[in-house]
Amino acid sequence: MRKLRALFQLLVDFVELIVPALSFMSLFSLFVIQIASRYIFRLPIAWTSELIRILFIWTVLLGALYVLRKGSHVAFTLFYDKKSEKGKLFIRLLGNVLILISFLILLGPTIGYVSGMARIRSSVLRIPYNYVYMCFPIFLVFSSVRLGLSIVGDLKRYLGNRFSYADPKSTDSSLEASPKT
Repeated sequence: MRKLRALFQLLVDFVELIVPALSFMSLFSLFVIQIASRYIFRLPIAWTSELIRILFIWTVLLGALYVLRKGSHVAFTLFYDKKSEKGKLFIRLLGNVLILISFLILLGPTIGYVSGMARIRSSVLRIPYNYVYMCFPIFLVFSSVRLGLSIVGDLKRYLGNRFSYADPKSTDSSLEASPKT
């Protein structure tokens, strides 16, 4: 069981940390190459622009998974901060349930759409668009799992009358990266 959990954590870390980091590093490197080729050598390279757009999509969506993991997404908390601990827990629970329902409703059509994009290829590199947009269903699945775990934890606190507010940034999650010792 421990090995299975470690393997699962490795997969989560790969999708949430490694892929976005490599995608961003590649995006940045290509951006520098594109600028140099266009403005220094006066020889623009067409494929760099296309690949930068593709890498940007992957960086943003899979990077958002890491932000969700850490609970450091942008939040407007003016109303939220004025609530009691029980109210904060309820609002967070309600918001996560609504987002989870939305993501689960979107998952089927998104997979169908991305699968259908296999027939269309990018103009320069001829990459099938299903590879370009595969990060959308990955984002929906990983986000749904993380939201589901958060909902279960919040429900346990809410129904267990333990209303000591636990900051989502510090909650213990089975998908949280463990510190290296």
